[in-house]
Amino acid sequence: MTTHNMKLYKTSFGTISSGTQTIELRLYDEKRRLIHPGDQIVFTYESRTIRVKVLGLSISDNFANLAKMISVHDAGWANANEMVSGLRKNYYSNADQKKYGVVGIHIARIK
Repeated sequence: MTTHNMKLYKTSFGTISSGTQTIELRLYDEKRRLIHPGDQIVFTYESRTIRVKVLGLSISDNFANLAKMISVHDAGWANANEMVSGLRKNYYSNADQKKYGVVGIHIARIK
């Protein structure tokens, strides 16, 4: 088991902390390719932390296709269109999605 460290924005920190978000979405870059089921992730927002266990990974070439594989509600989004456009607009370009692929990291909070 490996422990990984990742930063979160305030909204995601709150939804993961409360247990309403159980899938974290990221580019499937070099850092995320090291994550495996059974590993732990320590998410940080400012000076606060949450520790989670990785239950599984959903891997795809882009967020539009990933939205067909996962529950977008579990990823913290109201619907697939909002998820795809929001992630592209605010975080990950189409070029980055094409370069790295994307991953939904299925998690459970460790209390």
